[in-house]
Amino acid sequence: KKTIKNSSYLSGFVGLVFTSFILLTVFLAGEMFPFGEGTVSWCDMNQQIIPLFCDFKDVLSGENSLFLNTQNAGGMNFYGVFFFNLSSPFSFLVALVNKSQIPYLMNILVILKLSLCGFTAGFVFHRIFKENGVLLSAFLGTCYALCGYGMLFYQNIMWLDMMYLFPIVALGIFKLIKQNRPAVLLISLTLSVIFNFYISFMVYLALILFFGLYALFFRNTDRKIYVNLGLCGVISLTVSAFVWVPCLLQYFS
Repeated sequence: KKTIKNSSYLSGFVGLVFTSFILLTVFLAGEMFPFGEGTVSWCDMNQQIIPLFCDFKDVLSGENSLFLNTQNAGGMNFYGVFFFNLSSPFSFLVALVNKSQIPYLMNILVILKLSLCGFTAGFVFHRIFKENGVLLSAFLGTCYALCGYGMLFYQNIMWLDMMYLFPIVALGIFKLIKQNRPAVLLISLTLSVIFNFYISFMVYLALILFFGLYALFFRNTDRKIYVNLGLCGVISLTVSAFVWVPCLLQYFS
């Protein structure tokens, strides 16, 4: 088991390296930062994400409050906006750059998040399909990281957090079904809500649909699996309530 686990980490690392190399090669060819002045920022990233990163930098530097941002809408609560767009741990890197450099930071964040997708997907592909080997798992992880979803929607950069968490959710489903061990699913669902509650509710819906079909086709499944699934959902939503309850109330107001 230890050898398989180490090989899975190796698959993830190789997937991360492959993804980073391909993206950096594209950036080099396109003369984009860090190899030039170009930036991947466009569309929603220009209109919403970069201004919000600027506001978040003000919050981190003490120039504005998380609960009262005076630069938007004549003064607003920034708490819900933070968890809707900025609650990724990568967002805190904005503290290290000047506001004028934030468009270039977007390049770095896209590389970091997609490379992490390559790691988590490569890791999970090997853990679930051990017969694939390290290189094939890493290749599949790289394909996942550079799939159409990431290439089309990276300008909504907060959505990429759900993209690198989703393979862990899939691993949690696998462990719940095969071993009736809910810990990985519980942790990954909780992190999904905290990092990106907007997309995480779609993941919850997918879980309901998946296990509904699973129950239909595999009628002899141990019912403890469904009990643990329900507990995972309830506990993760309870633990992450500090995120979605205030945001929901703010939305309705």
